[in-house]
Amino acid sequence: MNNATRSELTPPSTEKIDALTGLRWFAALAVVLDHNVPGGYTPRAVTQFFASGSMGVTVFFVLSGFVLAYNYDGRGSLLSLSALRSFYVNRIARIYPLYIAAFLFVALPDPGLLDGPWWQHVFLLQTWHPNLDFVFQVNAPSWSVSVELFFYACFPLLMVAARKVLRSTRSSVIAFFACSAALIAIAAYFQQRGWAAYPPDDPASAFRWIYRSPLFRLIDFMLGIVAFKFVQSLRGKSTKNLTNALLVSSLIWIFVTMASPWPAESPWKYDSVYAIPSAMLISALAMHPSIVSRFLSTRPLVLLGESSYAFYILMAPLAMFDRPLWFGFTSRGTFAFLFDIGAMIVLSYGAHLLIEIPARTFIKQRLSRRHATQH
Repeated sequence: MNNATRSELTPPSTEKIDALTGLRWFAALAVVLDHNVPGGYTPRAVTQFFASGSMGVTVFFVLSGFVLAYNYDGRGSLLSLSALRSFYVNRIARIYPLYIAAFLFVALPDPGLLDGPWWQHVFLLQTWHPNLDFVFQVNAPSWSVSVELFFYACFPLLMVAARKVLRSTRSSVIAFFACSAALIAIAAYFQQRGWAAYPPDDPASAFRWIYRSPLFRLIDFMLGIVAFKFVQSLRGKSTKNLTNALLVSSLIWIFVTMASPWPAESPWKYDSVYAIPSAMLISALAMHPSIVSRFLSTRPLVLLGESSYAFYILMAPLAMFDRPLWFGFTSRGTFAFLFDIGAMIVLSYGAHLLIEIPARTFIKQRLSRRHATQH
């Protein structure tokens, strides 16, 4: 049975939800847009849309919570030593090989980048550092992988709590509103205190705390888990109308806010404005087939989604983009921009096939054999 046409979630760990894999590609592409804001006489709405592309990171964080909950909800206890070991081996095998390859690609030709506590970059701890220059020093996008590692550390406990508390649609809806209220309250507090005006490199800035702090971003991850439990609670029920309502409202909200002057650079844009509709969108894509879910489940988009991590983590090291849209959408600039995206697709898919998959397989097999030998 094709993922794009099933009407409810299948038992955990049996199938991928292809529409969510396709969504990953657009989240990665959004980040690319944020780093290539067009100049010249580009309409303000288009410029703002590109500049709002950082929301792709928020989509990744919410999506991560949903997908992990989907994959591990039916696997029994997550707190036994064997379960924890298996979980963390799988997670490290998933993110670390390509991460360290990108790190070495940048750092080896320029050892000067390793000034300071470089080991924090090696062990994915850099986002905890208060100095923004240090966080972005080697491979700027990698800060979000550092945040993701913190999510992995918290996931087993969060999932155990979710199983005990989120046992009904009602409890999941309450939890969704609680997480949403927390995100809104945090943004409002930073705005009211005047911290929103602090530049990103200020240790007290909203950018430092709301956008890149693992502690604050944990709410995004929790939203993803809650969204999964909500969808799971509706299994077997008719969800077509609810799916359409969530899908249309979330997409309209996301596209309109990305193109509008508000929220621009603000505590709201850094998280809550996009985290809440992202959870709604992800839920809709997992609940019932739609035109959007079928589109995202097409083979080309699934392949792009599978290599989206490589696309994201290699974007800065490969330095494909050299401000091609500096003067707006000129014929030359537009061609260069599209060429760079095409080249990044090819290179990232190659890295996915030649580095990411073999390394992941090797790590899992090697550690599994070692564990079997010890027992």
